[in-house]
Amino acid sequence: MLVTSSQTSTQRPLGLSVEELFALDRQYCRIEQQQHLAQLQAQSHLTSSNLNRLASRSLDLISSLPSS
Repeated sequence: MLVTSSQTSTQRPLGLSVEELFALDRQYCRIEQQQHLAQLQAQSHLTSSNLNRLASRSLDLISSLPSS
């Protein structure tokens, strides 16, 4: 069914009930939260990887310094 701007306000959008619209909204929110969590996890992994690399380079630098 095509939704057009000429529909009257008494018609339900896409033929869905209010409960179905709320369920879709909740599902959409869950998907957004999952995507955000996945982004945070990827950033966390990248940060951890960068910190490990920095620590390794620092140890290499310290061990290469002449001892006094």
